[in-house]
Amino acid sequence: MAQNLKTRLLRGIGANAFGQVVTVIIQLVSVPIFIRFWGVDLYGEWLILSAIPSYFALSDIGFGSVAGNEMTMRVAQDDRIEALSVFQSTWLLITGISLSIALSIAATIWFIPLEHWLNLTHLNHQSVAGIILLLTLHVLITQQGGILNSGFRCEGNYAVGALYYSLVRLFEFSAISIAVSLGATPLIAALVFLCLRAIMTLVMGWDLHKRSPWIIFGYAHARLDVIKRLAAPAIAFLSFPLGQALSLQGMVIAIGAILGATPVVLFATLRTLSRFILQLVAMFNTAIWPELSTAFGAQNLDLVRKLHHRSCQTALWLSLFAATGLAIFGGQILKIWTNGKVVLDVPLFNILLGVAVANSVWGTSQMVPMAINQHQKVALRYIFSTVISLLIAIILMPDWGLRGAAASLLIIDLLMAVHVIKYSLFLVQDKLINFLVIIFTPPQIHRKSLRNL
Repeated sequence: MAQNLKTRLLRGIGANAFGQVVTVIIQLVSVPIFIRFWGVDLYGEWLILSAIPSYFALSDIGFGSVAGNEMTMRVAQDDRIEALSVFQSTWLLITGISLSIALSIAATIWFIPLEHWLNLTHLNHQSVAGIILLLTLHVLITQQGGILNSGFRCEGNYAVGALYYSLVRLFEFSAISIAVSLGATPLIAALVFLCLRAIMTLVMGWDLHKRSPWIIFGYAHARLDVIKRLAAPAIAFLSFPLGQALSLQGMVIAIGAILGATPVVLFATLRTLSRFILQLVAMFNTAIWPELSTAFGAQNLDLVRKLHHRSCQTALWLSLFAATGLAIFGGQILKIWTNGKVVLDVPLFNILLGVAVANSVWGTSQMVPMAINQHQKVALRYIFSTVISLLIAIILMPDWGLRGAAASLLIIDLLMAVHVIKYSLFLVQDKLINFLVIIFTPPQIHRKSLRNL
């Protein structure tokens, strides 16, 4: 068991690291390719249109994630019949919602003058409608991939699902880049995007069934009571992306309204740089997530506590190490990154680094309630905290400027850390003093670290 756990964790971390590399490649390469072959204006219109269907990514109402947790815990209890019931029930629900959205868009998009509403000048009505429809279908097929990932997770194949997710993004980007460089219009590019996603989703489905033959699509094991049982944690799960959007975009809007557009650039740039810490930590804590579900499902609280200890310990010291590096070299990185157009505000950046460290710790501890579908309290507290953070920022910014906005984030993240850690310790039946002693002890970076799990 220990050897299997170590292998799964290493593979999961490796798959997440590959995903970060893919993200960096796409971010660095996509802009010059699209601008070169489409021009700034046409590329801008593509970005506007591609942003619209992204809102349908929430159309699974959080059921994909909570289904993965439930299936993992059921498999750990050797109850694959109930796990299949969760899979089929969730699949039917999400597929039904997706078909409804697709039919609605297909029936109405041709009659909506989006090109006039959005002030688009390079794309005609038919192209705009076609692009929106194709990209909406792309998002809805992506939801099917989320259900497939639940199947991979529940059998200890989280790394396989994570690798597929990154490979699909890499293949999509490569295909659309080649198409654009060969003269493809945005409509053709959207079609290529959709076809690659559909093909890779079919490949994922075939591979999942090969690895776990008991996971089959259908309705024979679907039950309404399963949907009712998962409804509360599923809806609560939506609070996290909504709260994050409110925190990120809401703060930008508040800064722009109070301090003006120029300070927005400085704040957004420094916050993006500081959030590199969160991306680094996420490579580790998302790999822990399915293992927490498995251990809890098997009623192995000792292992759950150890996973919680080690993951939070890693998050704390890794984020401190990364924050120290950014505090020292942040000025040089910013100068190269922005070509000297954004000047580092050291106090502001240090506060944002503190925000990232606090967020890394409570975000990792949060994996416990999220992994076992007991995150409703945390979700409500998170939404409430983001609203309070914006109000504090509005009060502080007239006197403190951008540092007031950053301070409001730090205050809320520290309070969230206290609440989340306290709740996670309650769920795993652990003591605070024991937890603090372990996480504040520097981890040993060698094989014994994983062996101790």
